[in-house]
Amino acid sequence: MDSRTAAHTLELIAQFLELKGENQFKVRAYAGAANGVRGLNADDLTPLYESGELGKVRGLGPATLAVIGDLIETGESRYLEELRASMPEGLVSMLEVPGLTPARIHTIYETLNIDSLDALEESARDGRLATLPRFGPKTAAKILDGIGKVRLRGNLRLFHHAVIEAHRLVEAVRSHPDVIRAELGGAVRRCMEIAGPVIVVAACRSDPRAVAQSFTRIAGVRSWAHVTSVCTLYLSECQLSTEGVAALVAEPLPALVKLALCGNELDDEVASVFAASASHLPALRVLELKAAGLSRAALDAFQNCDLSLARLDLRRNSIRPDDVAALPFVRAGAR
Repeated sequence: MDSRTAAHTLELIAQFLELKGENQFKVRAYAGAANGVRGLNADDLTPLYESGELGKVRGLGPATLAVIGDLIETGESRYLEELRASMPEGLVSMLEVPGLTPARIHTIYETLNIDSLDALEESARDGRLATLPRFGPKTAAKILDGIGKVRLRGNLRLFHHAVIEAHRLVEAVRSHPDVIRAELGGAVRRCMEIAGPVIVVAACRSDPRAVAQSFTRIAGVRSWAHVTSVCTLYLSECQLSTEGVAALVAEPLPALVKLALCGNELDDEVASVFAASASHLPALRVLELKAAGLSRAALDAFQNCDLSLARLDLRRNSIRPDDVAALPFVRAGAR
């Protein structure tokens, strides 16, 4: 756990406490702890935490150290999640509006019962926001402009902001009984400075659409439209043998669309394996066998294969491209 992520978590806790109207001493304690941790500029806080040196940092106390301990051990903060669950999701979204402090959001919520960006925008346009104490027309106009900037920016966020939400989401996905394995993808996985929507890649025991839809109740999850049942499997250059391929396709793989087996030490018998197992691969459209030690003899087995491929890649084998394109099951665009 790096110091930037830990500091951002402590800052979020401070903001959420202020949103709830907690006393300012508690709010400032978490904000001060965030500043102290950020100043460490450490890529990994674990050694400092385990040695006790972290407890000597100015601004850190038992409560804030417990938050960092949670982050180190689990990647998330239980206290932050409790605070998040205790308030409307829309209030959290309002924190993204430039110039709109947690204290002001608390006033807006308590006075006008506004808990979403849409309702906030409406109140800024119809004049209700300007009537609040210490707001006025100019402040309402600035907030309206800030809402426009938030919507223009979309889902783009700095990495250390996005990574907290990403870990929270992927842990929730992993806890689902029908999820075999789940990992982060996209910009967060690559630790890019600017991250867009959080991408989670998961293997499921049941219909992935049903699994994904169950997560739309989690705060911040707005869509599961990009979930599909298709599967791509890359097993290139992993010393796989023909016997290993036979074991792989011995069971039905109805969702497998692309299979890459390039650079493995196979032989011509692998073509017979695919011919015998074609019924197990009904969705397979791309088969890559580049540099796999095959010869012209492999095509004889492929001739009687019931696969329906859009692309069969046999480059860097002892096979002419024209012979591959002539195979009856290979549609236009194959090579």
